[in-house]
Amino acid sequence: MVNTDSHWVIVGGVLGALSLPYLLLYAIGNGELLSLLVLAALLVALALLYRIHDTLSRIEAELVED
Repeated sequence: MVNTDSHWVIVGGVLGALSLPYLLLYAIGNGELLSLLVLAALLVALALLYRIHDTLSRIEAELVED
């Protein structure tokens, strides 16, 4: 059986979720372009982690059915 709950996906999601409010406050408070770019990169990384986890979960569900 394939395990899709990779510890890297979980760690990345938790760290991203924890750092998001701080980056958002810093980026809005200072209005620096670099801060806004870092925030955008973090959001893209979180979206990719979610898509990877979702895709692996669907593959696992199909394998379990067979």
